[in-house]
Order: sequence, then structure tokens, then C-alpha cells
Amino acid sequence: MTPPLADRSVMGLLIAVALGLGLGRIIGSEYLYEPSVHRPEGSDIPRPKWASPKPEGQPTFSSNDRSRWATIRALVDEGTFVIGRRQTYDDPNTDSGIVFEAGFQTVDKILHPQRLEFYSTKPPLLTVLAAGQCWLLKKTLGWRVAEDRWLVVRSVLITFNLLPFALYLWLLGDLAIRLRAGPWATFFVVLAGAFGGMVWPFLVTFTNHIPATVATLLVLWCVARIALEENAPRWLFALAGLSAGFAFACELPALSLLALAGLYLGLRQPFATLTLYLPLALLAPLAQTLLDVIQLGQWTPTYALFGTQWYTYPGSHWLPEGQTKPGIDYARRNGETRAMYALHLLIGHHGWFSLMPVWLLSVPGMAVAVVRVRSPQREHSTWAQLTIAALLLSGVVIGFYLLKSDNYGGWTNGPRWLMWLSPLWLVALLPVVHWLSERRWGVVLACSLLAGSLMAMNYQAWNPWRHPWIYNWLEWQGWPGY
Repeated sequence: MTPPLADRSVMGLLIAVALGLGLGRIIGSEYLYEPSVHRPEGSDIPRPKWASPKPEGQPTFSSNDRSRWATIRALVDEGTFVIGRRQTYDDPNTDSGIVFEAGFQTVDKILHPQRLEFYSTKPPLLTVLAAGQCWLLKKTLGWRVAEDRWLVVRSVLITFNLLPFALYLWLLGDLAIRLRAGPWATFFVVLAGAFGGMVWPFLVTFTNHIPATVATLLVLWCVARIALEENAPRWLFALAGLSAGFAFACELPALSLLALAGLYLGLRQPFATLTLYLPLALLAPLAQTLLDVIQLGQWTPTYALFGTQWYTYPGSHWLPEGQTKPGIDYARRNGETRAMYALHLLIGHHGWFSLMPVWLLSVPGMAVAVVRVRSPQREHSTWAQLTIAALLLSGVVIGFYLLKSDNYGGWTNGPRWLMWLSPLWLVALLPVVHWLSERRWGVVLACSLLAGSLMAMNYQAWNPWRHPWIYNWLEWQGWPGY
């Protein structure tokens, strides 16, 4: 077996390559106007109009990130969460404010029915943290969110995307080494984590998904060390709790991760779990709740208002129940069945497996974990426990979306709401990849699946808020789309 120092040296080389490429993408990122994406003159298909006259360049990409950037600008420049105002509830022509300016326009906004003030639909914690960095940039360097948008946006992307990306890759490799996955499997998982999953395309845009994914991996890394080490340091419980709570604050379904990790650690060391894990796990959710109260003046968070007049005001993108219009956000209302939605979410145009076929290696890993869970070798049993947790969490989360949701995440390159599950699936494939690495055909198979994932995740790499290649291919074959 290759000495661990050599493993870490090659791992460091792979991470350096990924960071260099990622930094290049971030500092060169710009919203591009693509003729194939915009609708023809006189057409009413659900695509944006071609810009005329020539627009200013923008480093923001979609309604999703612009919703957050509008709030950041309001907080830094005006000291408020309000991103726009309306004079008359029924008249969109009276709208004004940041959210209606170029580079900050978004459909992801709600209207306070009494105050007639617009707010972002996005949970506020991550936005407030980024606003803190922008405030420091303004006070120290004089950079303003609007006037110096290229510098400000890219600085925040480096802080909240690229640096966590570096930590993410190091944790993946370190965890694989601790679990004795073997050199080839270690390098494979770092490459897959870097370029074969949805983290890579989203490096150029500010969302909750990358922080949630990194936080999830931090929980796994802490839990693995606690299980592997006889006298694991107590700070691992604190870090696991803080990470689990932050993941939950970024992705609501990650509450299942917080609960399962807490149960596992509680069974092992109840006192450390109650005194360190649990209090810190509550920190981020409590901060999120407090910010919701400060923002809206009520305890109900923005996402819980969906379907009410906060979302369905005149001129809103989000129509009342029963009303419909073209577009992927209204696929179900336009007649798509639950079975068809499940097909496309798993193996179709936004498929977890069809767009990232590397996950097909995780499925047998989950089966192997059931056998290995009682292995006398601590590394094997720990890996099996983590993988069974991956199976349970994935079943709960994916099952929820299949049964209760009909949303593909809007215009995006894949099932972005499942991105935070990626570390779980990467850990699950380790022994499968190690086994394949000892067989020539196995290496070809593993590399082919990874190549398929790389292709899909780099399709239209300049903007992750674009339909996947399968979606576009279906359109080229005559499928009408949404």
C-alpha cells in the first residue's frame, strides 16, 4: 500500500488543480446572453427576452442568487432587509427599489401584505453572514455592492464557495485515508467530489447548497473520528453539532442529519452529546429564527408563507393554487404525473443517476454496508455505519421529494436540492471503487461513470442555472419541454 504521506501528497496535488481551476472560473464569471436560451421575437415560450439595448455586464446569474444579493445590498447600504416597495397592492407599476434594478431583479421575493415591502424568500442567516463580509469590504476598502459588484461578488464567492470547496476536498481525502479505502479509491473520491458532483458548477454563484454540503461532510468527518479513535477530542462533538445545525439552517431536510448524528453520538457518549453537540447544533437554527423575526416581525419563516398572499400578490411569479403558466416551476400543474416526476428526478432530464452516473457505484456500497456493519475491523465497521446512515437519510430525503414535491429547482443543471447528500454517497462508494481498482475492467467502468458525471457537470459550465444536457437533448428530439 502507498504510504499515507504519499497519499496525502497526491491528494494535495489534486486539490491544488481543483482550486486553481475553480478560482479561474470565479474571477472570470459573468452572466452570458446566449441566443439559444432566449426566445425568438414574437414568441411566448417561457424563456427570457433577448436584451436590447446592450445590457451592462453582471456577475450575478439568476433569480436565486440575485435575491440574496439584493438583500445583502439593502443590509450594507440601507441597514434594512427591505429590497423594494409597492405603493398600491394591486398595481405592480408602483414597484420600486433595489430588487427592480439590473443585476438584482428576481422572482424570489415576497410582498408584506400590510407594509407593502418586498423581502427575499431566502432564509436570512447565510445572507447576513455574507453581508457582514461586504460591510467590512465597504468600511476598509470602500467597495460597494452595486458600484464595485465585480470585486465584491467574487470576494464573497471565494469566501463562501472556494475556501469551503478546498476544505471539502481535503476532508474527503482525509476521511478516505482514515477509513483505509486505498490510494486509488482516495484519489477517485477526491476527483469525483471536485468535478463529478454539483458542487463544481455552483462555485460561480452564491447559494446555500455549497455551505450545506461542506457542513454535512464536516459532520461525517467528526462522527468518523469519534468512532475510530479511542479517546477522541471533545471538540469533535462541538464541531459536529455546529456543522449539523448549520447544514439544517441551509437545507431544511438536513434536520434528519442533525437528528441521526445526535442519536448516534448520544448512544456512544451521552454526556458529551448533551453538553457539546446539542447546544451547538441549536445555535444556527436559533439564529435563523431570530433573523426571521427581525426581518418580517413574526415567527413564521418565509418558506412557510408559500401559497399565501405574501407570495401570490399581483404580478408575482408564484401563482395561486390552481392557476398555471408555462415553465418548469409549473410542470405538475400542467399535467405531469407523480410517476413521471419521479422518473425525471432519478433517471430523467434532472436525474440524480442519469446526470451523475458515478452514484451508481454508491448503490452496491450501501448493500455491502449491511454486511460489513459487524466487521471486527474498526475502519470497516465505521464505514458501514456511515453508509447505512447515508442510505437512511437518502431514503427519507429523496422519498420526501418524490412523494411531496413537484419542483425541479427551477432552471438549473440538476437536482440541486439533493446536493448536500453528495458526501454521504461519496463515502458509500469507497470500497466498491477499491474493489474495481484491482480489476482492469473495473477501472474502465469506474472511470467511464466518472467521465459521464464530469461531462454533465461541465455542460454549459459558465452558468449552473441552465437546463441539463438531457433536457436539451429531449427538446432537440421534439419533446415540447415545460
